[in-house]
Amino acid sequence: MLKGETKRADIHWVTRQPLPVRDDAGMMSLVTLGKLGVLFGIIGVFGYDGFAVMSNNVSTESDAQDAAYAASQAWHDNNRSITLAYQAAVNSVADKGEIVLREGFTVEPDGTIHLQLRHTAKTVVFQRIGPLKHLIVTTQSGDANSVN
Repeated sequence: MLKGETKRADIHWVTRQPLPVRDDAGMMSLVTLGKLGVLFGIIGVFGYDGFAVMSNNVSTESDAQDAAYAASQAWHDNNRSITLAYQAAVNSVADKGEIVLREGFTVEPDGTIHLQLRHTAKTVVFQRIGPLKHLIVTTQSGDANSVN
């Protein structure tokens, strides 16, 4: 090879011009991708927690209605026993980790049950941040009468 000639790999095949010298732009792209990965990870964790809180509200509301209906059935089937009605409500949500509040449990003369149900969502971050802890606890009301 002669001294003034360039190597074939250093010449762009269309323009026949030498390729530009590359700097460390590739490393910058890796750093940017790393930052984006961390950002998306943080957004994903907060998104998961937000979804957990929203689904907790919906499921607790539905469970409150189901517990009230079970309590109303027990009220009518067990000679109007408020203790058995409350126990039926507790048993209907026992496997879900929800709590039937005693102070919110009332029975009308026609057998309509009014109750409040409390549940705490399982989150990754919200339960560890003080100002966000109130979001994970949900209290929902349920009203039902199994006769009507």
